Amino acid sequence: MRFQILDIIFNPPHPVTGRIVSPADRLERVVETAVLAEQLGIDSYSVGERHAGEVLSSSPTVVLGAIAQATDRILLSTGVTVLSVLDPVRAAEDLCTVDQLSRGRLEIVIGKGNEVLQYPLFGLDIGKQYDYLTENYELLRTLLREEHVDWAGAHRPVLTDVTTLPRPFSGPFRIWHGSATSASAVDLAAKWGDPIVTANALQPRENYKVLIDRYREQYAAHGHDPAKAYVGSGSGGLFLADTTEQAIEEYRPIYEGIVRQADQRKHDPVAVGKVTSFRTIEDAVERGPALVGSPGAGRREDRRLPREFRPRSAVGVHQSRPGLRTTEGHPAPVRRGSDPSGACRTAADDAVVRGGHRPCEGIHRGLISSVRTER
Repeated sequence: MRFQILDIIFNPPHPVTGRIVSPADRLERVVETAVLAEQLGIDSYSVGERHAGEVLSSSPTVVLGAIAQATDRILLSTGVTVLSVLDPVRAAEDLCTVDQLSRGRLEIVIGKGNEVLQYPLFGLDIGKQYDYLTENYELLRTLLREEHVDWAGAHRPVLTDVTTLPRPFSGPFRIWHGSATSASAVDLAAKWGDPIVTANALQPRENYKVLIDRYREQYAAHGHDPAKAYVGSGSGGLFLADTTEQAIEEYRPIYEGIVRQADQRKHDPVAVGKVTSFRTIEDAVERGPALVGSPGAGRREDRRLPREFRPRSAVGVHQSRPGLRTTEGHPAPVRRGSDPSGACRTAADDAVVRGGHRPCEGIHRGLISSVRTER
């Protein structure tokens, strides 16, 4: 199991104080947090993408370029690249530039996004969002792997003898598929043998198990090795205190402020959807994706967690070696010995990695703070 921090770079007024952070300061914090995450030994840092609402992540590759120059080891990712609204040619150019700047530390997660306002913004038909996603992914995949590409599809002009530059640093980087509610994304991932991320931020946890089960069934049905059906699980935020009760009480005013903000935006289906399932912090912690509690709340005897999600003893910590890729184009993690300086120890160090890992294992990701299972 590995951990990633994801920042979608939301920038509304603070839900309790109402304070507004300037865009320059907010973006600076993203880079500073990525640097801190690397110092603490977090495996990966991800930047989201949104094109509507009170967010500053409309240009995630620009932000990742800044992070690439400020860090040396940490894997970089997107969460998600809204590929359904992007030109795959331009996406390949931007993403490969980040891959070169970071010397092979890039992975991405693709998806259609959950912001309905972005489709009219780009002059696209929301009814075709999965059609766009499928075609754009297959073209992007081809552009990353091949040169002198000829292409004809339904939603963009024909390409003839196209080679996008720059090329990936050391073979095509890994692509994960983000899925929150639809089987279409997991089916696409299963068809191509790619990993998935369950973008758990809005619904009861059991809803995501349905998609995970379908993914694993379809993955095997397409002839892929079931042992490589990697799954990422996102959270709806992480807030820790000495006890679970203390964490809930300290987080309560923030959560209630978020609910009030969403209620004031009832015209926004996305904002409403974030709170209708979990109106109270207790409900969000008990049934939803919010990770609010003490560091020991997930120990084995804690019956609130399904058995398969209860932590086991760690045997080591892995990191990705910049520039090292497997024959499949995946960053190859290498076993790291003890860290005498303690710089890589974290509060969750004993749950960072589970068991022995295969050479092609990737970094897991999620929302705000992620915990990933692998099979």
